[in-house]
Amino acid sequence: MFDYNGLPEHLVKTYSFYENKFNSLYEEYSEIWDLENCFFYIKNSNSCNASAIKINGYNLINITNGYPVLMERKFREELFRNQILVAIINEKNISDAYCQLHENQSFNIKEFMLECSIRFTFHHEFRHILQFNNSNSRTNFNFQENLNTNTAFKMKKHAWEYDADRIATAKVLGFANDTKTILGYEDDYLLKCILYIALSSIIITKNLFYFNVINDYSNALSVKIKEFYTKKFSHPHSLVRMINIISYFIDCANDRYPSLGFEYQEVINNVLGMNRLYFSSLTQDQSVLDDFFTEWKNNLNQINAYNNELYEFAIRNKPIKQLLLYTGADFGITSKSR
Repeated sequence: MFDYNGLPEHLVKTYSFYENKFNSLYEEYSEIWDLENCFFYIKNSNSCNASAIKINGYNLINITNGYPVLMERKFREELFRNQILVAIINEKNISDAYCQLHENQSFNIKEFMLECSIRFTFHHEFRHILQFNNSNSRTNFNFQENLNTNTAFKMKKHAWEYDADRIATAKVLGFANDTKTILGYEDDYLLKCILYIALSSIIITKNLFYFNVINDYSNALSVKIKEFYTKKFSHPHSLVRMINIISYFIDCANDRYPSLGFEYQEVINNVLGMNRLYFSSLTQDQSVLDDFFTEWKNNLNQINAYNNELYEFAIRNKPIKQLLLYTGADFGITSKSR
């Protein structure tokens, strides 16, 4: 465990914020699911990571002590000042909605995107806790959120990551809708913009790892993407995960809000448009997403085929199947009650 007491005041404030955020979410959802022995802690490690652990009857979620500091550096206010420029690529109704959001003093895009990123991480780890508790295995589990190339490939592990990404994505979608309600908006286009921003936050977070810059404390490292793979290592490749997240987000959004009519190309244009604006600010390189698009295009068939294979495996995996049946989900949409 990492003890941040005694550190400079600004660091104590940062660590307290993240600890309180994760503790609050864990208390809320462990009560909903009637789970006992649930504890959150900050782990002593300078890298940016999160983990879910099941050991001797205890359900543990942790983030590393590097996570709050690195996330604060990657979600600085100035990195999000240009996000309003995404309005340019949209038709007038959506463009006007972005401008209305930008002018709303109650909506801070940086704070909203950070909240979406944190909630995605929490719900991903919490889904692992549920998977562990629905497994008949007496084995202790320890799943880290991010890729470990030293870990042997297991199809079950990839499927559990696939499932956790989907459920976490749906939870962020729900949070985005709650934000729209709090702001008092009823306009469909404003909800659409808020949903685009929420999804963009998830993909930005994933790209920070894909581009291998998340653990850079100076924000000065150049982008270096990871070579594509399918059945290797501890986690599916970042591109596989991101396409799964985007596709599932669209399915969930169209199921919950059919009047919004989410179209794949419009979603891609907005989400990757915001990613380009963010990473050009972070790296001072306007072409930073070019390699991303190239890798996506070159591996699209493999990405889609592997996500389909993970889907087929996941719906037959006993812990995932039990969770889906319990929530009344068909893996199209997560339960609204849980």
